[in-house]
Amino acid sequence: MMKQMFFPLAFALTGCYKISYINGPVDGPYDKEITHKTYVSGVVEPDELDISQICPNGFQKIEHKVTVKNQLYTIGTQLLLTPVGLGALPVQWFEPHTVRVYCASGSPMPSEESPVQQLEQELENTKQKIEEDINEGEQSLEKSADEMNEKIQKELEE
Repeated sequence: MMKQMFFPLAFALTGCYKISYINGPVDGPYDKEITHKTYVSGVVEPDELDISQICPNGFQKIEHKVTVKNQLYTIGTQLLLTPVGLGALPVQWFEPHTVRVYCASGSPMPSEESPVQQLEQELENTKQKIEEDINEGEQSLEKSADEMNEKIQKELEE
């Protein structure tokens, strides 16, 4: 088993790379790190990165890289899809990239909600929906119970 896992992992981990686009001297640490997701070997790209939204005054440097962590996500997806037959196809079904943006002078745009905040908001929305469904279900049960009681009382009176 270890021998079977060694070669795919060794091969996949050699696929890490980094591309830098430099537009000026870099003053400090990056302003924003984004995980950019692509699917079906990069053919499907659900969202484009709009650097002008992140850096309204332009950028100094953009790093686009595939890290070991990104490769592990890709391999994990392949392994999960293997039992259904899709993992055996020579396609990278999910391929994340890490993008770091270093803005030019001036501060970057206020960042959007973090993934944790987005998840918390999603959970809160789901919780509210479940509570609404429960309330509707309780009301429906009460209505059904009232109707059943009325039918039983009518039958008892007859």
